[in-house]
Amino acid sequence: MGPRLLSPHILFSGNRYVTPQAHTRLLFRNIPSSLTGSQWLAQKEQDATLLEQLPAFDACRTVASYQAIVIDGTDPALACAKMHDDSLYGIFMHEARRRSNRFLRDSRYTAAAVNAWIAEGYGVPWP
Repeated sequence: MGPRLLSPHILFSGNRYVTPQAHTRLLFRNIPSSLTGSQWLAQKEQDATLLEQLPAFDACRTVASYQAIVIDGTDPALACAKMHDDSLYGIFMHEARRRSNRFLRDSRYTAAAVNAWIAEGYGVPWP
């Protein structure tokens, strides 16, 4: 069974709801009555996902921590302290700007490399 319309203008489909006690807490109020997460799944949006917590992720992944860990070899356990280090960000940007179509330097200094590394820390697939 597909997603259901709550009104002619609102369609809910494939959403992910994250909250403690997701299945038993009243998450949806006044539509026209309150529903728990499990009731919402059964009655309104069968293709939704209820999660009690988000999967673990590495929130310390920034361009500066990428420079520290991947390029400079800093221990990842110390990377959070460097995640906003402007000098590391500056080093990365300087090296990235030195790349050119005629003389390609280290491929670690590309947006694709940094984006893939950051996405990996959040468990997000990257093309």
